[in-house]
Amino acid sequence: MFDFSGKQKRGAIIAFCGFYLFGIPIAAFLMFFVRIDIYGFWIGIIAAETITNTLLFILVQRFNWERHAKAALIRINFNPKNATNNIATVSITNENSQIDSINDTDQNSWMKLIRIKIFVLLLFICFLIIGIVTSTVIPF
Repeated sequence: MFDFSGKQKRGAIIAFCGFYLFGIPIAAFLMFFVRIDIYGFWIGIIAAETITNTLLFILVQRFNWERHAKAALIRINFNPKNATNNIATVSITNENSQIDSINDTDQNSWMKLIRIKIFVLLLFICFLIIGIVTSTVIPF
């Protein structure tokens, strides 16, 4: 989401808080305690999206756009022909800018990230199946 400004960590934290701290508990409460079945699941997802988008909108409104424009100019002037297997990232602190190189060959971290994402996806699928089963087995 915030690839243009180097704020991926903030966006990830906001998405995590929106879904895991608000959306899933709201969905679980509506599905299992209020017993509005799958509608509770979708209301929880909608609530999570609303909270996440509101927080992201506030974050974008508070950006220092001049500083991000300077960082974008630095990114444009980066010459990829001089790089071997490195990816350049720009880190802006106050008015100073610096370019850091990050090695692109760390396959273990990518595999770990993929395993985590697959686990979360399976968890969501299980949560959805449990909601559907309880809505059909237990009468409303």
